[in-house]
This record gives sequence, C-alpha cells and structure tokens, in this order.
Amino acid sequence: MSNKQEFLPRKLILTVMAVSVTALGITGGGSWLWWQSATAPVQAQNHSQSNLPIIEIQIPEGASAAEIGTILQQAGLIRSLNAWKIWVRWSSFWQSSEGFHAGTYQLSRQAALPEIAQTIWTGKVVQASFRIKEGWSLKQMATYFEEEGWFSASEFLTATQAIPKDRYPWFLQTYLFRGFFVSRYLPNPCRSANP
Repeated sequence: MSNKQEFLPRKLILTVMAVSVTALGITGGGSWLWWQSATAPVQAQNHSQSNLPIIEIQIPEGASAAEIGTILQQAGLIRSLNAWKIWVRWSSFWQSSEGFHAGTYQLSRQAALPEIAQTIWTGKVVQASFRIKEGWSLKQMATYFEEEGWFSASEFLTATQAIPKDRYPWFLQTYLFRGFFVSRYLPNPCRSANP
C-alpha cells in the first residue's frame, strides 16, 4: 500500500469528525438560544412598568401538565407550549412533590417559565380570608359575600344547598371553612386581581 492510499481514509475520517463536531456545535448553540428565548418572560421587566396587571388563572382539579400549559399560553403567560412540556418532563425527574396543584394563581407576564411552573408545582395559590360573625344566617352571609365582591348571593345560596346535610349537619347555619366549602362548592372563590 502506498502512503497516498493510507492518507485518504485518515483524511476522510478527520473531515467527517470535523463536520460532525461543527454540526453538533451549531445544533447545541441553536437549541440553547431557542431555550433561552422560549423560557424568558413574555414581557421584559421594566422599572417604569412595575405595576403591570397580575393575571389570575384557575387550574382545575385533575388538569394534566399539557392542559396547564395550554391555560398558561392562552393567558399570555408563557411563550412556548413545547418549552413548557420539556420543562415539565425534565422537572418531574428532580422534583419530589406529586405534581402540579389545582387552585387560583396570580401570575405576572414578567415571570419566566420556570418561575411560573415552580409557583404552580409548589401550590402557591391565592390566599384569601374573610370573617363571618357568629350567629349569621345563610342569607346574611350571602349578602356579606356579595357586598365584598366575592360572588353573588344567589351563587352562595345555591352552593349551600349542595352541601351533604347528612354528612355535615352542623355546618349549614353559622360555620364556613374556606378549605372545604368555598373551594369545593363555589366557582371561583377568590376576588379578581383587578376589581
């Protein structure tokens, strides 16, 4: 064999390796740039716009990660549904919790995708409180909630009829516990972020 014949396979191997490394570098760099763009906040943070509206979303009980991503994208909170799915898949390997939590969330377009996802993953739902005076009737409670802007008196009274009286006979006239009644029987127990 001549030197020329030995040199050709070596040159071919080196050329293939160089092209492969270049292609991997371009693909990796492009993927990294896409990821940075796709997970960035929808609206850039600007000190003059510090009072941008908070968007209130409702994550229903039993919603899948894909359904949550669709809700977030429709609300204009994330840029890419594909980036959401990738983040969810990657996070599921490292997070010890059982997954996303249902509830009402107040989120900002200035938050990046990982921040929004972490808020929902950890269940940082909107917390609201109210005070019911001892001895109030259901009608008085209904009037109070309507005056405070929580929900209409008729919604409240209708929801109280859905409480199983045989299981909670003590519950109906003067006691309300937010964790059970409001989140289970009323459509959206939290006030809107922008009344």
